[in-house]
Amino acid sequence: MAAVNICLMTTFLAVAERAGVVFTSYESQAEGRLELVEGKFQVTLITWRPRITLASGGDVAKAKELIEKAEALPHLQFDENPRDP
Repeated sequence: MAAVNICLMTTFLAVAERAGVVFTSYESQAEGRLELVEGKFQVTLITWRPRITLASGGDVAKAKELIEKAEALPHLQFDENPRDP
């Protein structure tokens, strides 16, 4: 889950910088569920819990919107029918 957590963090940092959202601290945790599906292990659920402290006067609604945007980017989506390499 560390790799997923880092990916989400760097994605959020990029979209926040582009949007001009200034924050003073960032930390997050990611947890996931690994299941055996049709004889193969798959991550079937990821829960991401970012904690962001905005600079004074920061826009909380905008920060939440950017978190949702970071989560929704295509490179973070799971393929329901992964192919063998």
